[in-house]
Amino acid sequence: MTARLLRSRYARFTVAAALAIGFGAAPAAIPAAAAQPQKKAAAQPVDQEYTAKIKEYTQDPRILTELVDHLPASATVPSPLKFLGRVAGTPDELTYYKDMKWYFEALAKAAPGRTRLFTIGQSEEGRDMIVLAIADEATIKALDKYKKILADLTDPRKLTDAQAASLIAAGKPIYWATGNLHSGETGSAEMQMELAYRLIVEETPLIQNIRANEIVFLTPVVEIDGREKVVDNLYYQKKTGQRMPLVWWGQYVAHDNNRDGLGLGLKLTQNVLKTYLEWHPTVLHDLHESQDYLYTSTGAGPYNVDVDPVQTDEWWLLAKYEVA
Repeated sequence: MTARLLRSRYARFTVAAALAIGFGAAPAAIPAAAAQPQKKAAAQPVDQEYTAKIKEYTQDPRILTELVDHLPASATVPSPLKFLGRVAGTPDELTYYKDMKWYFEALAKAAPGRTRLFTIGQSEEGRDMIVLAIADEATIKALDKYKKILADLTDPRKLTDAQAASLIAAGKPIYWATGNLHSGETGSAEMQMELAYRLIVEETPLIQNIRANEIVFLTPVVEIDGREKVVDNLYYQKKTGQRMPLVWWGQYVAHDNNRDGLGLGLKLTQNVLKTYLEWHPTVLHDLHESQDYLYTSTGAGPYNVDVDPVQTDEWWLLAKYEVA
């Protein structure tokens, strides 16, 4: 499997996975009675040029579903193709983080009612890390209210069961997807550009339900310093036929910056943790990328003695179920 094929397939697959698996049809944290009914979507025009590229670049059509086999058109919100000149996941191409950030800023400007873009800190090299929040207009206007509800639910010692139930019914879960934690794992960042566009533009009942009942946070790149070096390396290789030697993608880090989740020595880790503790997302989904097959890592023992053994056992049950 070539890197070219991996990038294209991974970008396409993870858009479908995030829509079909990461969100689901109805958020578990919201009781059915509290879910907001959605209007029936009118027939939405299709971006024919982008859709043709999807079919051209997807070498194995089995990974396409009705969620990602086409792209809805918009007269006001730019698609990745219109903005960057190519679709997300184009083989043998990568997008610089600076251009990706520029695109997310364009999305926020084009759809202010459904988005809020904010900076969560800077990298060692001074680049801004971002989060794009996506929901319906009413939710975006009340974003701080839902932030407080999740914060209040974080400490059960301060709540009665009745109070907690009331907050759950009134609140909305935050699903935060982060990409490109490892510098060389590039597909998740590319696909988040298309995913953001779809969540903003699409009017199917599934996407309307997501916008009405959940708050989606997207961070396309965590290792933003390393991302730029990886893209440099790709185009250097295309131009010269040679690869650069080992590169320190981020300050002090060649590759495994996710190990810094223990040491918290890197700005990227500190920024993500600070944002997690500020917003208390219900799900923090690291769109990790390694091989082109289904794989779930539960880690190996010994486990933290403060973690309930039932929980560690459930990790393994989840892994076995997903792989099966």
